[in-house]
Amino acid sequence: MRNEKSWEEIGLGCLGAIALVVILVVVSAFITTLVWGWVVPQVFPTAIANGLLPASLSLVQAFKLSILFGILGLTGASASSSSSKTSYSGCGERVAVAAIAFLIWIPLAAIVIAFSAWLVTLAWGWVVPDVFSGAVAQQLIPATLGFWHAVMLNILFSVLGLSSHRASSSSSKK
Repeated sequence: MRNEKSWEEIGLGCLGAIALVVILVVVSAFITTLVWGWVVPQVFPTAIANGLLPASLSLVQAFKLSILFGILGLTGASASSSSSKTSYSGCGERVAVAAIAFLIWIPLAAIVIAFSAWLVTLAWGWVVPDVFSGAVAQQLIPATLGFWHAVMLNILFSVLGLSSHRASSSSSKK
């Protein structure tokens, strides 16, 4: 007896996943609005006084900001850890496996960074002029971001660890 899902079950599963994503983004926007209004005026009072940063965000602005930071987080989202232990017969085998893994990783990382940079370019032009209009008006932040600047921003976020979503893999087994 085969366990096959009907198209209706698959559709309801996809709708449920989409609904969950929408709910998470709305909750994230609400939390961003609250935290922004609490933190930014205290940490950046001069920027607010000079009109560089808004003292509070609307839910739409917080929604946009959540999407932008979510897209910036794509660069490191594919990081994973493996709990399997592999034994190697020697140093040469370990080096060969590491070299092959690196050669496989390079094009995959380039594809993820390029796709993420393209999304950041689109999102930046939608979010930044709205949320950071004062800084854009004074030309402190660009209203649009070129592709290569988006690539550099993605690499920076990845290097700084701002985009890595790695699960903790601490174990007390020895």
